[in-house]
This record gives sequence, C-alpha cells and structure tokens, in this order.
Amino acid sequence: MRSTFSPLKDQPHYIFTVAASAEAGSSLASIELRLPGVLAYGHFHRDRRWYRMTKLLRDAPNTEVDNFDYYRAYVPINATWLFEQQRTTTT
Repeated sequence: MRSTFSPLKDQPHYIFTVAASAEAGSSLASIELRLPGVLAYGHFHRDRRWYRMTKLLRDAPNTEVDNFDYYRAYVPINATWLFEQQRTTTT
C-alpha cells in the first residue's frame, strides 16, 4: 500500500487543497507563520516534490511562492476554525 505524504502523521488533521491564484501561496505562507501547527506546501504538476513556502521564503526572501500549480495546507484539528477564518479574511 502506498503511503500518502503527510507531515502531521502523529496527530489528527485536515488537509485543505487550494487552487492556484494570484496570491494563494503568499497568503498560505503568512497564515502558516501566524497559526502554530499549520504547514503549507506548494506543488508543481511536473514535479514529485512538495515545497514548503515558509522555508523557501526563509532561505531566499525574494522567492516567488505564488507560481505553484496547487497548494496544500495541513491543519491540526484544533486550529481548523482559525485557519478557515484566516483564509476568508486574507482572500
């Protein structure tokens, strides 16, 4: 059986898939910085690797994080309502 990528294997969580838009990556990166436990990743269709936006921005602050094909946010259950509220206010 194939293992699905999940950085939060040891705790219950929701996975939010976010379609690409003009500022989806930067808004998810700012939410990840504000909410503890949230991990946001970007993905290209041509690539197998998931890119964590806050690590990209930490290593190279001028990196463009809004050019991925789609995004996933791994959110612990206890932070879900805060994540949803932040998503509606930042978009």
